[in-house]
Amino acid sequence: MKPLRILIGVAVLAVLVIAHRHPAPLGSNFDAYAEAASLLVSLFCAMWLLTSGLPRLLCIWVGVIVLAVLGIAHWHPALLGSNFDAFAGGTSLLVGLFCGMWLLTAGLLRSGARRRHQPRFHPGDVAFGYIALVGLVLAAVGYWPFGFGVVIFALVVGSTLSSRRIGAERRAGAISWRAEQEAKWRRELETRRALVREAGITGRMDVLPSAIGFQLGDPVSETQMVELRALAVEQLEKIAETQGIEVLIQGLDQPGWTLERSLLIEVMGKLKDAKAVAPLMGILKERSTNALHAGHALVLIVEPAIEPCIGALSSSNTDLRGSAATVLGRLRSVQAVEPLVALLYGDHNDRLSAAWALGEIGDQRAVQPLIRYMVRGEEVMNAALALEKLGDKAAILPMTEVLDHLPSYEGANVRDRLKEAIEKLKSAKHDDRTDTISRESNAM
Repeated sequence: MKPLRILIGVAVLAVLVIAHRHPAPLGSNFDAYAEAASLLVSLFCAMWLLTSGLPRLLCIWVGVIVLAVLGIAHWHPALLGSNFDAFAGGTSLLVGLFCGMWLLTAGLLRSGARRRHQPRFHPGDVAFGYIALVGLVLAAVGYWPFGFGVVIFALVVGSTLSSRRIGAERRAGAISWRAEQEAKWRRELETRRALVREAGITGRMDVLPSAIGFQLGDPVSETQMVELRALAVEQLEKIAETQGIEVLIQGLDQPGWTLERSLLIEVMGKLKDAKAVAPLMGILKERSTNALHAGHALVLIVEPAIEPCIGALSSSNTDLRGSAATVLGRLRSVQAVEPLVALLYGDHNDRLSAAWALGEIGDQRAVQPLIRYMVRGEEVMNAALALEKLGDKAAILPMTEVLDHLPSYEGANVRDRLKEAIEKLKSAKHDDRTDTISRESNAM
């Protein structure tokens, strides 16, 4: 279609040039094309044919404007001035009318590049295009108000329906694309599950990180991620049972496992092998979520982890001291009471971790050190919470005094929490767990 438009545009330009330079061969009706206004209008129509790749709506409205000018020039030339009288001539009117109709139909019926097996035009667009042509014919034969009304109707209704149809097609395409992506991702998940199971059979750990790794934007749900990681943990347990826990320990330092070290740590904790304590203690020094996973794994290992954690309380690494204190608190190790009491005189993080751990252990030897810690005015809330867990009524009076002399800059939540702790201690019953812990500590 585009070559045909170019050919017609060239032909129209040729007719215009002949009419302007040599009007005699075309008849006297073409003399008026020498007038600037009429020449510019028709010239514009021809040039527009040559540049019909411009936006669709622009084609439509320029075509309407050109046709409107031609209609007014034909039926009411006085409105446009004497220079437009020549548009009443039959030949000039036909040329201009053809150009305008071509512009209008090119905009209405033109569609983008399509595949050969698809229809070039939508039937609705074609129908409204023909309605517009009928309106133009009616305007040309004299019924111009009615004819231009039909043209405007075809433009408005046709463009509206076309826009809605295109929007619906785009929405349907988007839905289809999402469904296709979801199906593709389901196939991807099945492939990854097969790789994970194969790794458990063949013992190849190197394929697991890529099989369970996800990138930002992947259409995977949290449930799917958890299921896949749980499957990977099962396969790692099988590998460790056949090849030994050493293969997991070696994996901690391999670059491929940098983002998935938490899986190795989790499996080490489940195996409860004392060989995993040393590498896990090394991870406690890190400022990352892996340190939390390592602490949880050490809690699962229990007894072999107590002595290394107690030794870590005297380390120069602040993160290691805090993580070790947390692990000992979760293990409720009475062996760690005295080292933790000493940690109450350390830095801010040491005091917080030690007070929490002493409250979790529940040994009565920690009551007086925690009272002194609270009376010093350092982390009053933290000390009060630990004393509340210990349940010793000896802490009621010191806590009341601290509450009465609490600085004004302390918030209302601190005062309310102290009052709550005092009330709980007053109503607390005898705790058999405290006696058991005290007997264990005395036996030591």
